[in-house]
Amino acid sequence: VLLTLAMVIGIFAAVGVNTSAAEPGLWVGGVEMNDGDYLANGATATTTTEPSGGYAYFKDGVLTLNNYEYEGAGVTQSNSSGSYTWAVLISHNTIPLTLNLKGDNKLIFVPDSEEISHCYAVNNFSNIDYDSNLTVEGDGKLSTNAERLLNSQTSDIIVNGGIIEGHLSAVNKKIIMNDGYVTGSIYANGKVIINGG
Repeated sequence: VLLTLAMVIGIFAAVGVNTSAAEPGLWVGGVEMNDGDYLANGATATTTTEPSGGYAYFKDGVLTLNNYEYEGAGVTQSNSSGSYTWAVLISHNTIPLTLNLKGDNKLIFVPDSEEISHCYAVNNFSNIDYDSNLTVEGDGKLSTNAERLLNSQTSDIIVNGGIIEGHLSAVNKKIIMNDGYVTGSIYANGKVIINGG
């Protein structure tokens, strides 16, 4: 009986660890989103019902932006020593993330502090030591006034579609263009591969 009880407790403990590890770590416009959540334009809380206007929707690692508009400071991130901080309008800390663009989407950075003037519109930063691609698809548009529209610290950026009005940056990784259109600069410490678009 004790052995069976120990096994059951062990199974529940393992499930608890897996559930915790599955947290999406996704913030859109300063609001944390979970799998199956919608976030309407201007909203400060998520819902599980599709809004009537523009929205963001997160499901199975895909963040669909459908005429989504956000103005604000997003979330604040800092380096490991805490000596440098920056703002992120869409932040993803687990792997992977796909942006599915529909319609005209805008991410406007409005700083809430004079100390934070540096901003990424979309930042994919994973603390896990393996690739965590940031992929863009769809036929919509994404624009911003932030310094960089797409930034990735630990993963490749793959563009399979959409119109990206801004700069792309991948630190020590690759940017791969398969389709789509980018109006800004494309910078990668690894390499830039243009297959199409």
